[in-house]
Order: sequence, then structure tokens, then C-alpha cells
Amino acid sequence: MSGRERIDSAEVRAIDLFVHELVVGLVLLDVCAPETDDVQMHVATLAHRLRQVLADEKSRTLALELSENEIWHEHRPLVGASLQAGALLRLCHERRVATLGFAAGLTPDEILRFLLLLRSPSDLWAFHPNHLAKVLESRGLRHVHVLLRGQEPPDAAGGAEAARRPALRRYQAMADYLQRSHAEAVHGHELDTAIAKGLVEQALEDMDREPSSLLSLATYDDVDTFTVGHSVRVALLALHVARAAGASRGQQLRIGTAALLHDVGKSRIPNQILFKQGRLSREERAVMMQHARFGAEILLEQKGLDPSAIGAAYCHHMGPQGHGYPGPVLPFEPSGVSKLVRVCDVFEALTAVRPYKRALSPLEAYTVMFRMEHGFDPAWLEFFVKSVGLYPDGTRVRIDGDREAVVVGQGENPTKPRLRLLDSGAEVSLTEPIDGRMRKIQQVLS
Repeated sequence: MSGRERIDSAEVRAIDLFVHELVVGLVLLDVCAPETDDVQMHVATLAHRLRQVLADEKSRTLALELSENEIWHEHRPLVGASLQAGALLRLCHERRVATLGFAAGLTPDEILRFLLLLRSPSDLWAFHPNHLAKVLESRGLRHVHVLLRGQEPPDAAGGAEAARRPALRRYQAMADYLQRSHAEAVHGHELDTAIAKGLVEQALEDMDREPSSLLSLATYDDVDTFTVGHSVRVALLALHVARAAGASRGQQLRIGTAALLHDVGKSRIPNQILFKQGRLSREERAVMMQHARFGAEILLEQKGLDPSAIGAAYCHHMGPQGHGYPGPVLPFEPSGVSKLVRVCDVFEALTAVRPYKRALSPLEAYTVMFRMEHGFDPAWLEFFVKSVGLYPDGTRVRIDGDREAVVVGQGENPTKPRLRLLDSGAEVSLTEPIDGRMRKIQQVLS
């Protein structure tokens, strides 16, 4: 990667983080009053994120261009930022917002006032072209700039977004559902678990048509401070392995739903711990470890939910003989679904970026996992490695000859998966010559 590419990547990641914190801010306002410390600290973090972005920007305003499904900056798609931004994009689409601008000098109080304006159903009128400028001025939003559709020439997203759109909508829907479920669980309301099952069924239909489409989006989602992206990715991994294992459609639905809901107990963890951008202290970790028991308690209260989801929520930090947490009163063996979700959960956590660690490669993650004595059911771990491979489906890679591709399937040789070339769309295998000679993977692209 060149120096310019590294700078561009750093800038995009900083913007991704800012947008992601906007999304978290909207979710926080679903569960906390505006005057609470959690909200006040979060909008202060958002103002700090913007200062970091603008320190590297040529202009003094961060302009975000919005289509129905994706966020753009300077005509470049922010795919990672878009994945969990379904609620933000929906609110902006309903209000005909085409561009959001955040200028230097934006204060935490302005951010809070703008988020409250954006999410208020009674303030829809404020986004009429005849009212908007006066409303922003009257509410002291001097550093927030909004352009509505029709106030600027449309900039077509082109074929790239159109190709991503079905999978992007599906990923956003799953993340959006988990964000809403978090808020419902906080307030003690019943979760609509039928929606979870429906989302898993739709994801399976997508995977039938294009197995790597959803998994390829998961490689973008590395700014997940809210944990919903983690749960989406665990569900997609579990579905991939279940399909490879020949599970029936009904079994796949149960496995995917259990994996999607496995971390719902985090809704009862205090926000200052859940959103902490760093390693937890021993005391904080003890609190966080309660999320498995909380998750089982929440799911026990839901009507018509398959028991495997309750077991996965309780057991996803347990080994096959009950080692780990929460420690059961009596010894028991977790179900097969729980054992699979456990493998997927740990693999995703190891291979994902966190504020306090780098992402491990699949090979590094497998090495860690095989060293975890009593950590996993050995049959599920071995099958997981075989079906996911060294280069999981959806991984974007560069092969020698400087061509980029996405992994679309595994072969007998784990170093030579099947690929789809991004410049031509052709599917190829590294076990055969490409352009007259044998090729190999040079680099995994982030």
C-alpha cells in the first residue's frame, strides 16, 4: 500500500468512526434521556471525532452525501459506515436530506440538538425547503448544514452501489433490528423474534443466490463499538457453516436466529462499560460477563422462540463441558447449536478490529483457538476451519499481477480458494492458470 493510500485509508476510517458514533447517538437516545451522563459524554465524543476528521480535511466542513442505502464522502462510498446506519439513512431519506455537513466549531450541545431534531416525528415539517434554514438558525445549529434533495444536482451512485444494494439492505436490516431490540430490552418490552427469523430466512435466500455477498460486506464493518455488527457477522458465519454441513432449512433458520440474538444480554450492561473504547478493568469485565445470563433471561421471556436461542445466549462463552462463564449450578453439556455459535463468536472476535487490538488473520485466529484447551467442541472447530478456510468467503484479496478479487468458495487446498475477479467478474480457481500462468494471493485487503 502506498503512502497516499495509507493516508486515504486513515481519513476514511476517521470518517467511518464519526458516522458510526452518530448512529450510536441515535440509539442512545432511544434508551436514555438527553440530559443523562451517557448521552452528554457521547456527544462530547462526537465533537472530538469531528475535530480529528477535520484536522486531516482540506475543507473545514465534513460533507456526507446520502443515498437511500449508502453514505458517501467526496464521491467515495463509505461502505463500512453505511452498514449499521440504516436508522440514520431512513430518517434522512424520510426528510429528503441529500447532504449533511458538520463544520469546525460544532459543539456537543449542537450535536444533541440536531439528533433530537432529526429523530423527532413531530419535527418533520422542519425539513421543508421553506422552513429548514430558519429552523436551523432558531435552534442554534450554526455548524450543521443540510441540503435537501432538489437543492443540489443529483450525483448518481453508479453501478457499484446498485450491485451492493441488495446485500447492503439485508445487512442494514439485521443491524437495525438488533439496535431496536437493544432498546426494547432496555425498556423491558417484548422482542419481535419473528422478525429475526424472517431476516435470517432472507439472508439465506441471498446466500443461495450469491454465497459471498453478505460475507464480503462484513469485511468492511470494523468500527463496531455497539456490538450489533459482531452479532450480524456471527450469524452469517454460523449460516455459512450450517449450509456447508448440510443442515436442513429449518435447522439453518434456528441456528441463524440463535446466532443473531446471542448477545442480546448486552442491553443490560451499563453504557459506560458497553461503549468503553479500551480494555475493561477486572471489575468492569466481571459486569460484562453477566451478559450471557442476562441474554438467557431476556430470551426466556419471549413467546414462541426456539430453546436453542436461549441456550446459545447462555452458553456462547462456555466450552463443550461447561468451562467458561457463566458457571452453571449443575454440570451440563451445551447443545450443538450453542457449540457452533461459540466457535463463530470467538473467531469473529479474534479476527475483528477492536480499539485495543488489531485484527488477527484467520490462520492466527485458528492457532489461538486450537491452543484453548477445553475451549471448543473439537468436531465443530475442525469443521469450521475446513468450511471457512484460510481466506473466508467474502474476503477481498490481491493476487500477483496486481489484480483484485473476492473469495467466493473453498477448495481442497486451503491456500487456493475460488475467486471472482473484480475487474472482469470472471470466477477463477487458483489451482488453474490465470492469464497463462499460476497465481497466488499476495495480500488480504482491508
